[in-house]
Amino acid sequence: MVLEMSVATALAAGCSSLVCFMYSMVAMANLVDPSPHLGQGSSLVACAALQKWFTEDHQCTLHLWHVPSKEEWKIHHEAHEVAKATKIPLRPGCRVLFDFAWAAKEMAYQKEWHKDFSNPARQGKSFLELVGFNGRPLKPMTSKGGVWSLFLAASSNSMTARTCRATVGHAPMGKYCLHFHPGELTHCWCPPRPLQTRDHILCICPRALCKGDQEPPFSQIEVLKFCKLNDWVFDFPPPEGWEPD
Repeated sequence: MVLEMSVATALAAGCSSLVCFMYSMVAMANLVDPSPHLGQGSSLVACAALQKWFTEDHQCTLHLWHVPSKEEWKIHHEAHEVAKATKIPLRPGCRVLFDFAWAAKEMAYQKEWHKDFSNPARQGKSFLELVGFNGRPLKPMTSKGGVWSLFLAASSNSMTARTCRATVGHAPMGKYCLHFHPGELTHCWCPPRPLQTRDHILCICPRALCKGDQEPPFSQIEVLKFCKLNDWVFDFPPPEGWEPD
């Protein structure tokens, strides 16, 4: 809405060339999109002003430039920081966009989710701590498929299942069998036949192939690569008498 108001104000000042720098491709597209969408009213204001502007003078030009915020281009970044720091209190009669209200509600739910997730009793004692590309622990999120969606993009359903089992600790390994399948093999085959735990498989077992030193915490990429190198880990044995097609 601020962008559309700025365009209308600039055109009303009598300029013949307008150059807009934006960090959001969505905002850039919405600026000249009169079709139904969230914030359509603001877009219609900008479109009406632009139509009048171009009709009165065919020499007028509009340039839209996409400037990613991560580049922190000096003049654009300074304007961005000033806009972020500006707080306009809501007064009676003010309208709140649906997407803004939805984002605020989603942020509140996600904050509560992070609080619950930080509690080991809620997270689960066997949940594998994973870190992202920045080295920080992964936290649940609702957008972009969630932080664990990388596992869902694995090369096969079997790989997805194995990486998920490794993460939650519910996998065909000794420690799991000790609690849920008494009587089954619980020790690893490598000497001196220790209890087969997830940490043992990921970090110690000489039967497991790995690239470099394997030490927790692990990233999603490391878990995926480990499972690809070792097709036997976190996988259930085929049923007796089963033969591949």
